[in-house]
Formats: sequence, structure tokens, C-alpha cells
Amino acid sequence: MVHPIFFVENALILMFKIKEILFTIPLVVFGIVYAPLSSAQVDLLKIPAIQSEKASKGLMLSLAKAGDRLLAAGERGIVVYSDDKGQNWKQAKVPVSITITAIYFSSEKNGWAVGHDGVILATKDAGSTWAKQFDGNDANRLIQNEFSSKLNEKKNQLNQQNLSAQVKDQLLSEIDSLTLGIEDIKAGAEFGPSRPLFGVWFKNNLEGVVVGSFGQIFGTKNGGQSWFYMGSNIKNPDNFHFNGISLLADGRLAITSEQGKIWLSKDQGTSWNLVDTGYEGYIYGVISIPKTSKLIAYGFAGNLFQADSDGKSWKALPKLTNKSLISAAVSGSEVTIFSGDRRQLVSHDHGQTFKAAQLPMGRPIATALAAPFGSKTLLVGGVGGVSLLNTESKK
Repeated sequence: MVHPIFFVENALILMFKIKEILFTIPLVVFGIVYAPLSSAQVDLLKIPAIQSEKASKGLMLSLAKAGDRLLAAGERGIVVYSDDKGQNWKQAKVPVSITITAIYFSSEKNGWAVGHDGVILATKDAGSTWAKQFDGNDANRLIQNEFSSKLNEKKNQLNQQNLSAQVKDQLLSEIDSLTLGIEDIKAGAEFGPSRPLFGVWFKNNLEGVVVGSFGQIFGTKNGGQSWFYMGSNIKNPDNFHFNGISLLADGRLAITSEQGKIWLSKDQGTSWNLVDTGYEGYIYGVISIPKTSKLIAYGFAGNLFQADSDGKSWKALPKLTNKSLISAAVSGSEVTIFSGDRRQLVSHDHGQTFKAAQLPMGRPIATALAAPFGSKTLLVGGVGGVSLLNTESKK
């Protein structure tokens, strides 16, 4: 899996390709030295995030707002929050030391976060404290149960009398596919909760969807007290990785993926329609432009695409950077898309044309939150933590 955060710099590539590892040399986190531990001695899903005054300087991968509060989340279970417009940051209490990849709030108090090892965290106090609701062990169990149930269903159908040869062949093919799927799940489960989640969205404080690697998609109707597998609702036979999920301005949900694929849902995830940008790389985000009803998708290596609202026909827009495009914002006629090399691609004509502008120089960024409290202010996260930028930039 190659997620946008992998391209911040080479160090991130290693960090995200290699699962959370405790090395045989002393571990240094935020300047604190810890004795080496073997993997047999520790489960990062059971170890609370280390508290440190330097927490806001760690690698940050996702940003969010909860009312007037700003939040950032990233490596080793670190979540920090600010109640003074990003001037000062406090560290939240998090029960895991797993990298957090995405964070989302449905209200001022209620939020969820997802990350490595299939973890799902929830908060009811605007992100001050978090509780674990779900992890990759639960994911493995849910998927295996779903596949086993469907396998038994297909076998029962095959035992019915007077089936045509065509129907029998179809059932046998589905049985073979489900059997292979169960074998894959069992093989993956031997490595434990190893598959990360990359995206989270909630309709309200009860109904939500999370997505991740290998086509993982789970839903809840009760605020995360229980989760269910939603893979049967979406056709993804190749198990393409889901890079993220978001709500478009027109009310549809969008899941972005690899091989230029995007899934759109008009019914909050009950059913999905696959659209193909024609691009063979990774799509990291998609937005809809209210006035023009256009869709704009952005992804790896600065690739940018535009289509009508149905997503049937896409065209590539001129490349203005070779770095991955990581987030976007729409305000009136202005569309802004941010890249990992601290550029912003700005359109003043509803996304028809873009011009590149350079943000103040600094370390690579992995995520950006546009204008959280001022039209010229940008909150960014990445290598070196979370910080504020003035978007009055040089061309």
C-alpha cells in the first residue's frame, strides 16, 4: 500500500511500509530514552501513547476541528489539541501507541480516529481523552465471519435441485472465490492486526464508515459500540486499498483508491458506483464544485483530474508539481489544493484552471487544514509536527 503520507520524505516511506517496530537498540521518543523491548514483550494496542511536552513536534498525519478546538494526530498514538487558535498545544490521553492516520469529528464533542493495526478510537470530550472501540483482530473476525456465512449460503444454493448448468457454474465460481478469500483472511490473521485503516467519516454521532487497506470497509449505527463489515456493498474484487472517505458538497460519499479508482455513494454507503479516472496511480482525494457540478480528483505525483458530476469522463489538468497532492478546500469560486512540497494550487474560476504558488519554505507536510480561523491562515501537519502558515505566498 502506498498512501499519500508515505511521500512526505524517505523516512516516512520506511515508517509506513514497516509496521510498528521496537528495535533492539534503545528507543528515543521526543527526547526520552527507553530500554529496548522485543516484539514478544509489547503490544502497541495495549500501551498508552507516551506523554511528552514535545508531542506536538512529532510526525502529524491528520488535522480536524471540534468547534473552536483544533486537533492533530499522528505517529505512536499522539493526539494534540489547541484551544487558542494553534498557539499552544496539549496532548490528549490515548490508550494505544499505534500511528493514527485520520481523525474526524461529527460534532463539537464527538470524534473518531483510525490508524495502523485497524484501530478505531473514539472521544466524547472534544478529543481530550480517547477510548479504543475496534482493532485489526476485530476486523479479521468480522471479515472471516462474513465470508463464511456467504460461503455456506452459496453451498446451500448449489444443493438445490433443477439448477441450470450456467447457474451451477456461477455458484461454483463464487464458492471458489469465497474459499480463497477465507484462506487469505486466515493467513493474514496469523500476523495479527496488521492491516491499517486510512479514512473515517460520520454522518452524525451514531452512523459512520471507516475504510482502509485491502478494501477494508466497516460501518456502525450506534456510535461505534459495534461495527459491521460493509465489503459486500461495494464491488472491489481486486481488494484495492481505500485511501480515504469524504463527503462531497453535493451530499455523496466518495472513497478514493489506487489505479485511479473512485467509488461514489448517494445513500450514505448502502450502495456504491465505481468511476474510473483512467489514471493508473493513486487518488488521494476528490471534491465537488457546487456551482459547476464538476468533480476534481487529486493524487500521487501532482496528478489532477476533472469530470462532470457523474464521473463518467475524466480529463487530466496540467501538472504544476511532481509531488503528491494531499488535501483540498473550496470557498466560493476559489479552489485550493495543497501538495507535500508546500505548494498550493489555486483556482479562482471554480476549478477550471489552476496556478501554483509556493508556501513559506520548511519541512514537507502530510496534511493541511485550510482557513480554520482566517482566510490567510493554514494549519499544516507533517514532519516536525503541527504549525501555522500564512498563505500569502510567493509564485
